[in-house]
Amino acid sequence: KSDLFHSADLIIIAANWVENYKYFEQLLNHRLLENKDTLIYLTQAFTDIRSIIYSIDSIDSIENDSESLGKLIFASRRSVLIKSNEEVKSIARKSGIQTIEGFDAFCDSLNERCILFDEQKRPYIWDQNHLTYSGALFFEKWFSKSLIAAIEKIDNDER
Repeated sequence: KSDLFHSADLIIIAANWVENYKYFEQLLNHRLLENKDTLIYLTQAFTDIRSIIYSIDSIDSIENDSESLGKLIFASRRSVLIKSNEEVKSIARKSGIQTIEGFDAFCDSLNERCILFDEQKRPYIWDQNHLTYSGALFFEKWFSKSLIAAIEKIDNDER
């Protein structure tokens, strides 16, 4: 048994929920999670980056602010993961559990655009979701802010 788990005030659960979302509600009802603040991280995945690059006429045309590129990448989000993330969010919402959505690091859902390349045209991912060095630097800034905001919200909700 882990003393760390038992003494933790906050449990952060992260998984690729594609098949696992079917067991998510069971997981939340586990006795070890009783009286624990819980936060769920929902992963992101896109069409393989090589396919995205292949879809672009010329590698020189990649610009982070390119409307057509942003829309192409938004459309390349893995639909099976989007569906499972929505299922997990729905269950979490009913249980009063906060989620952090990994797609939000790269995508603007309102404008239906995503970025997967830095200013030097280096990709943020090297396959469908694993981060490159530049991707890790980009993601870390977003994730740190998102995690702190989520923890503060949990803390404020308890007061």
